[in-house]
Amino acid sequence: MILHGLKIEVQDRPKMQAILEHSAKYYTHRERDLFPFFLNRCEVELNIKMSSTKKAILSAAGFLRYDDIMNTRLRKKSYVKDALAKLKERHYKLGLITNGQGIYQAYKIVRLELLDSIDIDKIFISDEIGARKPNKDIFQIVCHLLRISPETCCYVADDLIRDLGPAHESNFLTVHCCNHQRTEGKPGTHNPADIVINDVPELLNTFLVRSRKTVKNKKLANETFDKTSHG
Repeated sequence: MILHGLKIEVQDRPKMQAILEHSAKYYTHRERDLFPFFLNRCEVELNIKMSSTKKAILSAAGFLRYDDIMNTRLRKKSYVKDALAKLKERHYKLGLITNGQGIYQAYKIVRLELLDSIDIDKIFISDEIGARKPNKDIFQIVCHLLRISPETCCYVADDLIRDLGPAHESNFLTVHCCNHQRTEGKPGTHNPADIVINDVPELLNTFLVRSRKTVKNKKLANETFDKTSHG
């Protein structure tokens, strides 16, 4: 945005960075709204005056740069897509529960090419069905719509509070994908997950082994999972 005309004095850049980071907390799931919100705050808090056209240009510049960064990260994590494809080949039923507005989450789903592995009728966006994590109602609604029992489902996520906690309370088998940062044993940390893995590809062996066992008294029907994954 600076390259496209956002004029910030050097001494004001730490304040601008703080505003951006604070704004991002409220717009994690709506990146297209993040940058206009950020610029409005800059106008007020840094006394910067911009025309509506200039704000539109700067917002577009910010979002396009964000998108470039995300696409680079996605290319580095192509193994995730490969792992989902292999799970589908093994006849696991893959699904997605995600927080956000329909159009924004749909954009991410298409960009991630998740529709190659996950059927549209097994994708559930919070604002489309009227419930949002960490409210466990969303897990119960999904099970009702798919006509499946929570005890036959596995939920994979990286967030302990927003995702794994309510999924665990809903009687899902829970898998914590901790991205190589294990929380087990840390003071004050409660991990509601039944299984902890480092990264998505580990699901391939995890499901193969666990499908033959009872995990924490959760009987897995017909020794298979219906799986609902978080993205």
